[in-house]
Amino acid sequence: MKTASAILLTLLACLLAAGATRAQTACSAGVTTAVPEETLLVPEASLSVTCDGFTFASAQTAVFFDASGLASDIVTLTNVGGVATILFVSDNLDLPLTPPVSGFITVTEPNPFVAVAISTVGGISNSVLTFTSDAETGTNPCGTASDCLTASTVPEPATLSLLGIGLLCSGWVRRRQRQRQDAV
Repeated sequence: MKTASAILLTLLACLLAAGATRAQTACSAGVTTAVPEETLLVPEASLSVTCDGFTFASAQTAVFFDASGLASDIVTLTNVGGVATILFVSDNLDLPLTPPVSGFITVTEPNPFVAVAISTVGGISNSVLTFTSDAETGTNPCGTASDCLTASTVPEPATLSLLGIGLLCSGWVRRRQRQRQDAV
């Protein structure tokens, strides 16, 4: 029993070490990427990031509209050479953005746009990407920035199944131990 526990702990340590050595990207779980705020020299802030080890199921464009109905931010998700690429373009305060003619997802601020980045690397979970635009109202996940991208993990079905099986087995073992104690 002690040998099995030692083997399991060693495997767990190896898995954690393997995950810790992988470079973090904007799509890595727990990472928040802020979109630079506009300045006098750069009236329209934009951010382009690539996520090595991730891809999108399909290309998507989301347009954020403010309370007055003007396009304020555009998020474009594409796969460039099999790598997830994100382009986030933000308006300046004076000029709204011109949205694409068609084929985009409409998002009303301060609601977020959510997409899934699919992991192409074994042992790395998919990520839920939450794009937040003009989050000055309510809780702001972006810190001091008004626009950001936040990544979080998607639990794998196999992981959830293993957790459930582990809980069932531990309950079964406890029950057996109690039955043995009652019999003595």
